[in-house]
Amino acid sequence: MLFIDADVRLAPDALSRLMAHIRRTEFPSFVSGVPRQVMNTPMEWLLLPFINALLFGYLPASLDKGRKPKMAAACGQLILIESDAYRKIGGHGAIKARLHDGLALARRMRDGGYRTNLVDATDLASCRMYRNGSEVYAGLMKNATEGLAGPVALPVWTLLLGGGHILPFLMRSSPVIWLARSASLLFRLLVALRCKQGFRTVLASPFGTFILLWIQCHARLRHLAGRPVSWKGRYYDT
Repeated sequence: MLFIDADVRLAPDALSRLMAHIRRTEFPSFVSGVPRQVMNTPMEWLLLPFINALLFGYLPASLDKGRKPKMAAACGQLILIESDAYRKIGGHGAIKARLHDGLALARRMRDGGYRTNLVDATDLASCRMYRNGSEVYAGLMKNATEGLAGPVALPVWTLLLGGGHILPFLMRSSPVIWLARSASLLFRLLVALRCKQGFRTVLASPFGTFILLWIQCHARLRHLAGRPVSWKGRYYDT
């Protein structure tokens, strides 16, 4: 069964290549792909590249064999799932209280004893997820508390991202600081080249990192205050 968002556009050979990947990787029951993000406004190219940067740059994939629920990762824009396994775990009905449906479904699969896998789908699909800055902000706020803005996750990600991609650019120059700056920009450059994100996303990455962490802190404060999440005119209690 293939689940895609309405704004995802598949390459003609996308499904055959995903099936070939499943055969090569010992038949995981769930494969999720991160499409190439089409970004036309400043907030899009400042923030959306972090989807690829976080999923492919920070997850310890070499330690994950596709079975540990806490290490599950997924992108809800593109999911190929074994139909029998999907029904046995209760499908989307089993995660109807969750906002980050792709991640919740992957964890549900692993809880049920099935393997899941995340792939770079830059060459398989594309997606224009948001159309302006306010949509980007609201969209990232929507999923924050089930992702980076969790009570344990937020301090960890603030330390990793702030310390690695903001602090070196604020500190006084020295050989060590220049090395840290170069490592940060090189990491973002490699992600940008592989995922076709554009060079401006690299140059603006410290500012983009700051905005991303700001959004996560905003989402955590709203959650602690009992404020509902809003998305496209609807409100959700988390």
